[in-house]
Amino acid sequence: HIWINQLMGSSFQVFNFYENWIPILGKNFISPIAKTGKAYYKYYLVDSIEIKGKKCYELVVVPKRPLDLAFGGTIWIEDSSFALKQLDLEIKKEANLNWIERVKVQQEFEQTKAGPWLPTKTRALIDLMEIANQAGFISKYYSSSKDIVVNAPKESSFYQEGITVME
Repeated sequence: HIWINQLMGSSFQVFNFYENWIPILGKNFISPIAKTGKAYYKYYLVDSIEIKGKKCYELVVVPKRPLDLAFGGTIWIEDSSFALKQLDLEIKKEANLNWIERVKVQQEFEQTKAGPWLPTKTRALIDLMEIANQAGFISKYYSSSKDIVVNAPKESSFYQEGITVME
């Protein structure tokens, strides 16, 4: 089934919310921090809180129009660098993704020694609705990174071994 391949392929992608557009299941969704985000989102400053020793602004983001290819949820922005510290975003079925009930993405970011903030934890969930009395399907993905090294290239032989998929 082509749609299962499409679903599984998209659930193991990299979600880069610093890009203006995030491709999911063949459609481009506008990032809440995109340059043109104000055309697609309403922003509500909810609180300022501390997360792992960093003062952050908690913002609720809501799509202006329910049918827009946009996320709803909460983002936390670090107060001095204005970098993403954390996000908890969801796409509802109103966004009209074929057979998709919802997509949920959660990420946590840490600042690297080189300066940039990179995702250290990513959780994604794609919920496929029942189709013609067939069972639905939930795809979950979790990725965690630690001890991230930036600007330290490896020899090309390091990259020769591919990813091994186990049974």
